[in-house]
Amino acid sequence: MSKLKSFGGLDHSSYPLLSVTSFAAVSFVLGGAPPQMGWAFGVMSLVASAMLYYTIWNGSWKKFQELPIVFRLAAIGPVIIGIIQLTPLPDVISSASDASLVRSLIFQYTGVVHSWNVISLAPLDTLLSVIIAIFMLILFVAILGLNDVDVKRLIYFILFLVSVGAVVGVAQFLIRSPILKFHDISHDASLIGFFANKNHMAISLVAAWILALGLVNGGAHRKSKSKYSILVIFAIVLPLVFATNSRAGLFLLIMSGFFIALKSFGKNRILLILGAVGISLISLVAIYYIPAVRLIAARFGGATEDGRWLIFERSVQLVDHSWPFGTGLASYAKVFKSYERLEWVGPQFVNNAHNDYLEYIIEGGILSAVNLAFFAFALLNLSLCAKKMSQGDKKNKGSDLFLANVGIIFLFCFHSFVDYPLRRPASAVIFVVACAISCRFMLALINKLPKNVSMQRS
Repeated sequence: MSKLKSFGGLDHSSYPLLSVTSFAAVSFVLGGAPPQMGWAFGVMSLVASAMLYYTIWNGSWKKFQELPIVFRLAAIGPVIIGIIQLTPLPDVISSASDASLVRSLIFQYTGVVHSWNVISLAPLDTLLSVIIAIFMLILFVAILGLNDVDVKRLIYFILFLVSVGAVVGVAQFLIRSPILKFHDISHDASLIGFFANKNHMAISLVAAWILALGLVNGGAHRKSKSKYSILVIFAIVLPLVFATNSRAGLFLLIMSGFFIALKSFGKNRILLILGAVGISLISLVAIYYIPAVRLIAARFGGATEDGRWLIFERSVQLVDHSWPFGTGLASYAKVFKSYERLEWVGPQFVNNAHNDYLEYIIEGGILSAVNLAFFAFALLNLSLCAKKMSQGDKKNKGSDLFLANVGIIFLFCFHSFVDYPLRRPASAVIFVVACAISCRFMLALINKLPKNVSMQRS
């Protein structure tokens, strides 16, 4: 394919990175709320189209084909599931679940009971979900095709986006003004930035702190510098996560900080113990004197009374009704509403199951379960590769960054047990970037193996 001419002082080789960063910026700024057909979605579509063009031109799809088959299936799984659910199929398949029974009864009275229908009970919502999944797949493939320098620039850009979101959130919090809000906000009393949900803002901050540590420690030549950076970055992120008023965010920040400290200070347990005692004392003082901290502490105490646990218990019942082919991606809210009992009705609208694994299985049935199994297998392999890389070459600057990105994947996986971060483009972008960078490291490690070993990846 002919080379692209330079434009505006940019070399043609910069266009793939420019398309990736543009899509990341648009998704992060405009994708903090549930996806909807509108001008924001139109902007995302235009930028994604440009990213697809440069991905094809850059040969990134060849890199995607180098991934093990399980990795590829895990990546394209949501797209395949959505397409199947939007494809007209015989009535014996499209109406196999109890959730489709009402539709079948209606068709009996319209004379089309034996016609072919789609599995999804919310086709438009499923279509939008599939399109977003295609965008994220293109982003994943595009990152695989970038060179190492551009990947490092992309990491800096992601950190920049999260930092801008934090600054916007602080400004919103201080002046109590809806500046740069492109959607309806439900958590006005919290620091949320471009997000519509405080938990998603918190998870982006925690992911950024892990990514920043991987970047800084990967270039640190002295262990003292590495330990110093941990304290500095943690001191910056901690008050921001507190301001989000997110229990999940605070818990994941503390847990990630504990494991990072254990890895960095493991051989000097006295410092680790003194640090833990110091943090505990500071926390007790903060709980006593700072109202916002007392509020979060009270929310931890009332965790068992959180409405999401009731939603989870009630959502489990939908699995039997939606099995084996699901109700359609992004159909949960409508399906739950149709099965909602009178005694369940309350002032709050139930839009998600607050357990993304459960919700994914309700919507995708057995296909979603298989997709999750593929993803779990891929994540296990990435973890083993990251561990091998960090132990095999202590001087390898990339091992810390590899571990950091795998840690971010686990971060989103843990959060998905109590929330739905991957259903928002703004937070999904961070997850996809971490997955793509981790796969790049894995491919680099595989390519270093002997040919008779590396060929086993397919």
